Amino acid sequence: MSYATIPSLAILKVNWDAGRDYIDNFVLILAETLRTAERDEVLVSELQAAVKDQFCITLPQGALRSILRRAIKRKYVTLTGDICVRNKAELDTLDFSATRDDVLWKYQAVLHKLVQFCSSRFPEQNWTPDQAGDALLAYLDRDSSDIVAAMVGHRLIRQPEKDVAHAEYIIRSFMADLCQSDPEGFGFIETIVKGSMLANVLIFPDLDQVERSLDKLEVYLDSQFVLQALGLEGKERKEPRLELIRLLNEQKAKLRVFQHTVDEIRRILSGVAHALRDPEAGKVAYGAIVEHILASGHSVADIDLAILNLERSIAGLGVTKVAAPPGAKDRVGYGEELRSLLEHKVGYRRGEAVEHDVQSVAAIDCLRRGRVEECVESCHSIFVTKNRALARVVTAFFREQNDAYRTDRAIPHVLPDYLFTTMVWLKRPLEAPDLPRQRIIADCYAAMNRHDELWDRYLKEITRLEAQGTISQHDYYILRFSSVAQTAIMDLIVGHSDSEAFIEGTIAEVLDKARAAARAEAEAALVSEVTAREAAEQKAIAAEQRAVDEAKRFEAQRQARRERIHSVAARVGRAVAVGTELVVILVLAALVFLVLYLPGLPGGLWAVVIASMLVPLGVFTVANLWFGATIKSAVGPLEVTVTRFVERMLLSLTEPQTGGEDASEVGGQNRQ
Repeated sequence: MSYATIPSLAILKVNWDAGRDYIDNFVLILAETLRTAERDEVLVSELQAAVKDQFCITLPQGALRSILRRAIKRKYVTLTGDICVRNKAELDTLDFSATRDDVLWKYQAVLHKLVQFCSSRFPEQNWTPDQAGDALLAYLDRDSSDIVAAMVGHRLIRQPEKDVAHAEYIIRSFMADLCQSDPEGFGFIETIVKGSMLANVLIFPDLDQVERSLDKLEVYLDSQFVLQALGLEGKERKEPRLELIRLLNEQKAKLRVFQHTVDEIRRILSGVAHALRDPEAGKVAYGAIVEHILASGHSVADIDLAILNLERSIAGLGVTKVAAPPGAKDRVGYGEELRSLLEHKVGYRRGEAVEHDVQSVAAIDCLRRGRVEECVESCHSIFVTKNRALARVVTAFFREQNDAYRTDRAIPHVLPDYLFTTMVWLKRPLEAPDLPRQRIIADCYAAMNRHDELWDRYLKEITRLEAQGTISQHDYYILRFSSVAQTAIMDLIVGHSDSEAFIEGTIAEVLDKARAAARAEAEAALVSEVTAREAAEQKAIAAEQRAVDEAKRFEAQRQARRERIHSVAARVGRAVAVGTELVVILVLAALVFLVLYLPGLPGGLWAVVIASMLVPLGVFTVANLWFGATIKSAVGPLEVTVTRFVERMLLSLTEPQTGGEDASEVGGQNRQ
């Protein structure tokens, strides 16, 4: 049935991207169901069943009524009592088949890639396409199906027909591979994850009220959630936690952490610090915090600093520390029964963890004062945890103990962070469009999480081999801290049914893989360094050539500019020279005229004027006779002087720092 379920989730996301609201998102699915129905008239209950059969999505009655009202408004259907009458002419105008065919094609392509991935990396599993589809569907519904079913009275999407061994690890490894090497395939995974989140909008009793504020809600965070939000388990896990905190702050929810949760966080960090201080204990210590500290190069001092600043760091997240209400211990009279149930079904490694969770559940029940609410916005308090088993067991426990919780729509005391994040995101999805992608990347990172028991045996085995001298200290550190070794050990665990024999017999195989990967990494780094150096050299040569070309181009432009300036200056100098020659000729002509044609002019002052004018004429005549001087030769120096002056002025405007030198240089060149 995953063949229909997963494409239906992808269709929800495609419809959403087209700008439709939550109701319109399902109206198209309802319309397609009506269009393909055998009869024009169907009962509302029959329509609900038909949507489930065709799209593997169960629409709650309240949501179905809201969707039907919108479909009636769109004139796709009319409703008389409980009978729906379709408007086939209007339904035929919808182009649903193109979207469905595109989604189905992409789904089949991803299934094919998943089968190939499983066959090549986990040959012992050898999945069929049906198993691959069931595994993918199980991953999408892994966190919340039981709790959602308790909240709405039934499962929203159809479950996988069969359980697939090691499905979660293989699917997460597949997504990590797509993220690194196949953006298109990873994009489709993101599409179906977002579609799955959109389908959870059916949890809300009224689709028209999804965006209601959370200003009356107190959200109490579990210890692991806080540790991840503080970045103590790595950046990949930190980002989606901070995104949820940001969304809750924007919706005015009150973020809280119990004092006993802070105490538990401090105990966890103190245990990590102790393990890392003791060389022998540190060799077999594991867990997300330990692995992050060792992989990131941090030290025990960083853990000590985190402990010292713990309450300040929590406050920096916008989370307020509060004590559990005084009546919490007396509120849950069945505390021993709940404790026994948690110990049996959750599987704690530390007794303090059980006590912490019992105290947290009792405190939430006390804060709610026994009230049962159908809306998360008005339930007053809720405990958000990373522990899915805790959420499932507590939800089932209260439904068994309290008749009021057996009704549909009751909001549980404890919600897994995956489901709660989805509910908060649905209120304002456009404000956190990258949250689905961040969630997938965090899941890819979580694929490296080992099964505690198996990893414990693995660490003890490599520690024993080092103590015996079977492997060197260098080999031990490769096996302990190499990500390749960690992935190899998990891959081999997935591929072997007898994990005990595997742990004892395949250390050498893991070491060979880690060494080969280390060599390949070193060779790749060397090739990358050589390639980078060659690229840098080529870049330097190209830059040098560009500089030379640029200098030549600049010099050519500079020379051309100088030539234009010299040409302009020469024209100006020539114009001044010609003008001067004309003036001199006119003056000489006037003097000759006065001497020859006006001899009888009266004496006195006028005679002095004429005599003074005749002097230069006489001087010029003598110079001409003696030296061969002409007007042109006399004006020539003036032309040169004006040309140089104009050239210097123009060069000073275009090349202000070197204009004088250039002018002298150009003038010298011109004289030559």
